[in-house]
Amino acid sequence: MKSIYTLLTICLLLATVSNAQLADGTIAPDWTMTDIEGVEHNLQSYLDDGYTVILDFSATWCGPCWAYHTGGTLEEIYTNHGPAGMAGVSAYTTDDIMVFMIEGDGSTTTEDLNGTGTNTTGDWVTGTLYPIIDSDEITQTYAINFWPTMYTVCADGMIQESGQVTAAEHLGIAQECAVQSLDVQLDDTSVSSVQDAGDGNAFTFTLNNENEMNAEELVITVTSDAPSDWAAEISAAGSSDGSSLLIMAEALSGTDVSLAVTPGTTAALANYTVEISSLTYPENVAITVDYFVASGITDLVVDNGGVSTVMNSDFVAGLVAAENTTHATLDIDKFTEAIMADQLSEVGHVYYNVGWTFPSFTDEGVEALKAFMDNGGNLMVVGQDVAWDTFNNEGTAITQEFMTSYLGVNYVGDGSASDSQMTFVSNDPLFGSLGNSSIENIYGGANIYPDQIDPIPGGFGILHYGNDETKFGGARIEHNGFKVVYIGVDLLMIEDEAVRTSTVEITHNWFHGLVSGVEESTISSLGRVYPNPSNSLVNINLKGFNKDSSIEVYSLLGELVFTENIANGSSVYVLNVSAFNNGLYTLRVLDSSGNTANTMVQVLK
Repeated sequence: MKSIYTLLTICLLLATVSNAQLADGTIAPDWTMTDIEGVEHNLQSYLDDGYTVILDFSATWCGPCWAYHTGGTLEEIYTNHGPAGMAGVSAYTTDDIMVFMIEGDGSTTTEDLNGTGTNTTGDWVTGTLYPIIDSDEITQTYAINFWPTMYTVCADGMIQESGQVTAAEHLGIAQECAVQSLDVQLDDTSVSSVQDAGDGNAFTFTLNNENEMNAEELVITVTSDAPSDWAAEISAAGSSDGSSLLIMAEALSGTDVSLAVTPGTTAALANYTVEISSLTYPENVAITVDYFVASGITDLVVDNGGVSTVMNSDFVAGLVAAENTTHATLDIDKFTEAIMADQLSEVGHVYYNVGWTFPSFTDEGVEALKAFMDNGGNLMVVGQDVAWDTFNNEGTAITQEFMTSYLGVNYVGDGSASDSQMTFVSNDPLFGSLGNSSIENIYGGANIYPDQIDPIPGGFGILHYGNDETKFGGARIEHNGFKVVYIGVDLLMIEDEAVRTSTVEITHNWFHGLVSGVEESTISSLGRVYPNPSNSLVNINLKGFNKDSSIEVYSLLGELVFTENIANGSSVYVLNVSAFNNGLYTLRVLDSSGNTANTMVQVLK
């Protein structure tokens, strides 16, 4: 199985690496290697010639690596920006970026690279324009801990993990490399690059001219996709304008710049791009910074990047079908930054388009999602291998606890091509009418892995694979003041477009309270539970329960570890957890009328 093999491979890889993966801002180790066509390459030579170098560390068996490789992003960059005169590079190239694929698994064979071996997802060679280097030596030198890993190396040797981003994002990183060499540097002092309208915080930055002798004349321009009834003003050195300013950056001095945005009545998440160009040195690259202002946005599609980006439109189609006019799209990094800065306060519903892009969750992203949900925000999570990645691949204790305690799902197993049909649970009051759909293998080869999960107590399985009604691939839950819908395949893998659209539409309507989960008999939450954490006795306020009841306690793995009947008329139940192991537990109280309520308790000794 993919899961077992990948785990073994990752463990073997980690066993050969003595150091942590290279941190952003360190100097890239130099190397000289011969590609599979017999051509020798030296990293430092490319850097000395002023090239930004993209290193794509992949393995022939790695599904997400293959999906990105066949997506054409790196071919596009190499063709239009690669070294002039190299095979496959356009005559009109900008001649400033070099791309390498590093196949880093030492067990890979030539047959695997050509797609005929036993340890491959396809033919990696045919149609690949940029050089492929088959070397686990570079993998060890760069301390690669997992595949895929993608680095960008600036001409000054500085390295950063860039990830499976779009071509435009790669070009933005390359531009940042070029900007590092300029005399004028931008110091962003904004509270966040994403801000709520009317928050009182203008976007601010300082342009510092680090040249000791020469002043530099700069032009600052602002462009935006904002609605026509919005307005913006850029201010610097005592002047203001709605679109452009001319300033003089004196030697060894800083110029403060601010951007103030006044939204109109049209809801939007508007992007303002500020560009700083040099009139003194017109050959220099421009400095750009992007800001976003949110006004009236209630629903947000959050994009995990990589291959997931193409599916944003499918989420938007569902929101449009729900007649929602207050939605927008934002990437996960910007969302994380904004939430942790207490922005996006009007957003109450997030649709996280994870796709087949790893990692599915980061610790930082999870902390932002938890903060959003703790404030009553509802969350939809959609993606292939999300649970597998979290529990068997790149997950941490933080992301695993989030999957169970917040999303309300436990990982059961990895899917396969046999899970080619999805059927919504017919008696589910929300999704039961959707029927079924084929699951499309949009990544080709054997790259189809629909997650199998189980809902935690209090949750509901909403879809299963084939005719096996116990093999759940989706779930929903309402607990702790928020609602969650989890789908274990990419949205685009749902072959029936109508089902795809309706899945998002119904989720939207449930989140907004426009439809009911027919859980009217369910009590949404218990009263106070204290002390929590506890090492002995926990008092549980039975608010809303006035009939014979029972309590069930489940571990994070979904195992029932304790149950007991509660006498009618009890207002507080005392649970003794002294015999429990340390960890998080789900408490479920249910009565004879079918009322249920769930909460979490932590045992900490």
